[in-house]
Amino acid sequence: MERVRQSIDIARNALLTLEEILTLDVSSDIIRDAAIQRFEYTFEAVWKAGKRFLLEIEGVDAGHARLLRLWVDAMAQRMLETDGHGG
Repeated sequence: MERVRQSIDIARNALLTLEEILTLDVSSDIIRDAAIQRFEYTFEAVWKAGKRFLLEIEGVDAGHARLLRLWVDAMAQRMLETDGHGG
């Protein structure tokens, strides 16, 4: 359970850094490139957290990308709502 919690914390922190850079003027090539890199990192962190959660908590091997993508979308929405930034 601790590894799941750590993975979710990493994903949440990645999301916060992505939100932070999106408040800046992305017309700058450097800011835009940094935003893209943060998006990629955030996606990867949420993806890994989703896989770990499904395997360790739900007992589901997320070998099927579609199942994991649905879960990742739901988790991202829940994180946004929990932090008061969405929904």
